[in-house]
Amino acid sequence: MKKYILLFFVLIGTVLLFPSCLDQGRGGKSTVKGVVRHHSLAIPNAIVYIKYGATDFPGESPSNYNDQVTADVAGNYEFSKLKDGNYYLYGV
Repeated sequence: MKKYILLFFVLIGTVLLFPSCLDQGRGGKSTVKGVVRHHSLAIPNAIVYIKYGATDFPGESPSNYNDQVTADVAGNYEFSKLKDGNYYLYGV
């Protein structure tokens, strides 16, 4: 059984958040990078989902998200070529 854990993400990179942006998602120059961790331990191969234009939790279902990446063995993940805007990240 998979255990779902809502993780806190450390956002590193060049993301500008403007609430007035309506056109969000792929096609920009911004990047969101981070490390998936539980306390101080990295979580390898975690799946990180992103929802474009969201500031509230969209739910646990992967179908509620626009894209996903798998973290590497050190827990690092990256979403690149994003437009400026609001994004909600969720990790499993």
